[in-house]
Parts: sequence; structure tokens; C-alpha cells
Amino acid sequence: MVDRLRFSSLPGQAVRSGNVTVGRIADGVVRLVEFGNPPLVGLVAERDGQAVFIPSRYLERIDQTGAELSSEPPKLDPFERRAGEVLLGRDLLDHKLIFIHSRLRPRLVRADDLVLGPGPAGKGWSVTGIDVAEGVHRLKRRLRHLLKTSPAQETVESSATFVPWGELEPFVAHVPTARRRLSLRKLRKMHPAQIADLLEEASEEEGREILDALEDDQALEADVIEELEPVHRLDAVRDRSDAEVAELLAAMAPDDAADLLTSLDQGRRARVLELIPAPQQKVVTSLLGYHPETAGGLMTPSVVCLPEMASVQDALDAIRSRTDLPENLGGVFVRDTDGHLSGYVALTKILTAKASVVLANIAQPDPPRVGPNRDLVEVAVTMADYNLTSLAVVDETDTVLGIVTVDDVLARVLPAGWRRRVEALPEA
Repeated sequence: MVDRLRFSSLPGQAVRSGNVTVGRIADGVVRLVEFGNPPLVGLVAERDGQAVFIPSRYLERIDQTGAELSSEPPKLDPFERRAGEVLLGRDLLDHKLIFIHSRLRPRLVRADDLVLGPGPAGKGWSVTGIDVAEGVHRLKRRLRHLLKTSPAQETVESSATFVPWGELEPFVAHVPTARRRLSLRKLRKMHPAQIADLLEEASEEEGREILDALEDDQALEADVIEELEPVHRLDAVRDRSDAEVAELLAAMAPDDAADLLTSLDQGRRARVLELIPAPQQKVVTSLLGYHPETAGGLMTPSVVCLPEMASVQDALDAIRSRTDLPENLGGVFVRDTDGHLSGYVALTKILTAKASVVLANIAQPDPPRVGPNRDLVEVAVTMADYNLTSLAVVDETDTVLGIVTVDDVLARVLPAGWRRRVEALPEA
């Protein structure tokens, strides 16, 4: 038995029982499993113009020249898909899969060929990975077909084009018998921005499969949609009901929810807004009046602003009681007796100071701030000049309205398509 075998070398090869040809290989049948490589459960062979199924228990040998049976099956039944079965040629070859452990980020790759190897304990066969040779092997097999030549006795060497199955997640929505869905367990291991990249690369059908899997984790789904480019955000909700969109918006960060709501047509926008729960509706409505490329359009109202005479313990309690604060919260703002912004206390100081210390005594006085109508360039320059991860947005009375965080600024100032980085596949 060879260690590895390209599936593309099999179609058309003979299936023999002794000196008798009982058919020619048309496809392979595997069963997708949650863990491990998909086992080969049998072959589909053409016999007298009919597709018949040859169970793997009858296969003595498989190589580039075809398959040898240990004994001829008592009866070769017509092939019919069974639940959980996937066809190698029809369902996986030349289809896209998610390369989860790609060097820089998860991405979509096309299975230019499928690689078979020995199953567990050396018994049977299973899919060990795919070859992503950018069409090289597909061209070779087409030439062999045109020239009517036999494939060389080739083996699959370890190369930069081989991707192990354990690093892949296949799309299965197009497979009528595949019981399993795209694995949410594997998607949860990715950062929302990485999943958003996949959605932007995917076809409409592939994107729908990713979104369907995310529906079981609404918080992750909301985070992913926040990371999408505006046009893709709109695509993600186009076919959803108004109630479903409202539920999703309620789970999103207020600034991102406002951006998505603004992208809806006016009639639908009003209907969806009415369905958002009152607390979130009020916050989102307050942001709708600002242009998306201004400090007001970029800001989140989720901020902690306390009186100057509040203690470090008060600040800790305020942070702990809030579930809407951004993950990159850098600290808390303080206000004077008139409610005006007067200082900023970094989170590191709050964590290292004694609980009884008054915030006014450790606050940075007169922190940088911008008005809600300041444009993106001014916001970015201010944050760069003062080395800020968050910038206060204030109204005309110097009352804090919210903060702009550095991630929202970066997403808008970096060039379009900045996530599309060229990367080489890692070696097997």
C-alpha cells in the first residue's frame, strides 16, 4: 500500500477481482466525522452503464492503477447515497474549504486534489488532506485524459501545497446527505475579524452556510457582522426578517448597529428601529444624527465617567457593573461638579491604587477631547499625537458623550482590502 494517493488518479481505473474487471472507478464515498480524517466507506464504480457501490471491506488494494477486490461481492447494488455520506469527486474535489490554520489567517482554499492515506492503525483508507496546487494537477489529469495515457506511479510527497485534513473545515450545505453542519466549535476558535474575512471571500452559498452556523451563537454572530465591510453587512441581513435584524442590532455595539441601520432603506429602517428593545433603541437613535466619518458617528456611548471625588473602589464597582463596555477600555473619565470633563484615569492606575484613593488625586488633568462633528482625520491625528487607545467625545458644554476607540479609527484609515494579505501555504 502506498502512503499517499491522489484521488484524481482513480476515476476511470479498473476495479478487478482476480483477472476479471468488474467495473471502473467513478467516485469515492467517505463519511465526515467530527474528529479525525474522513474514512473511505467505499467506491462508486461504473458497471454496464450503471453506478454500483463497492463497500471498502471488499477492497484489498487501491493504487494509481485501480482497485483490487479481496473477493467479488455477492452482489453489486446500485449506488444510493446514505445519510452522512459525501462523494469525493462530486462534493469535495474543486470545492472550497476553510483552511483554519493558515499561516497568517484562516482563509478559503480550493481542493485541487484530494489525498488518500491509510486509515487508523493502517486499516482501510481515509482522506488525509487536500492539494492546493493552483490547477497544476488538474491540468495534468486533463492532459492524460486527452492523450489517453496512464498516470505515472506517483506518490504525494510532503510539499507546500499539501494541507492536512485536520486543518480544514469543509462546506457541506450543497451535499444532500451530509448530516453535519459547518462546525461552530471550530468557528468559535477564530477571531470575529477572521470569520468576517472568510465571509467576504466566500460565495453567496458559502457565506450563507457560515452565517447559518453562527446563528447558534448570537454574540459571536454580532461580533462578526460588526467586522464586515458595509456592503457585506447589508448582504448578511438582506434576507432576514425585520424582527431578526432588530434582534441582531440589539446585540451589536451601538455605533456598529447605527451604521448598519443607516444602510437599510428608509422604510425598513423605521420598522426595524421600532422593534429594537427600548434601552438599545434610545442609544442607537442618539447616534443616527451623526455622519459615519465623524467623531459622533465613530463613537460608542459605552463609557464610564465619574465625579472627581469618587474613589478607586467606586470606579472598580462601576466597571464591574457594566456589560456594555468595549474590550479595549483604557480607563475612566472624571467630571467636575458642573459635569464638565476634567480628567482621565488609566485602568492601570485604577488597578494599582488603593481602593480609598480619590480619582481626582490620580487623574490626568484636562485630557484630549473632540467634538462630535470633528472629521475622521482630526480624530486620527489627535489619537496619534497623544498615543491614545480611546478619545473622549464631548458636546458644547464639555459633557462626555462617548469615546472613539482605536480599532474603529484603524478600520477606516487603513486602505481598502487591507486584510487581503498574500501568504504562502505552510509546508506539511
